[in-house]
Amino acid sequence: KHGALPEDYGEVVVEIPDAPGALARLFADIDDAGVNVEDVSIEHDPVRQVGFLAVHVAGDRTERLADFIVTRGWTLKR
Repeated sequence: KHGALPEDYGEVVVEIPDAPGALARLFADIDDAGVNVEDVSIEHDPVRQVGFLAVHVAGDRTERLADFIVTRGWTLKR
């Protein structure tokens, strides 16, 4: 982050449909998990109507977020 020393962030990659409200729902679920998002990036699938949102979080929160997101019905890209 700007002005801070580099940190080792963990990454959770979530498959997200190309549909209205999907991104907002995912971020609401991340908020419900109590995890702060440090950075994000999106990669689009060239064949299917989905994308892959890479969510970067503090390393000690990675597993917690991954487990929680799956309980909310999201699919992780491993």
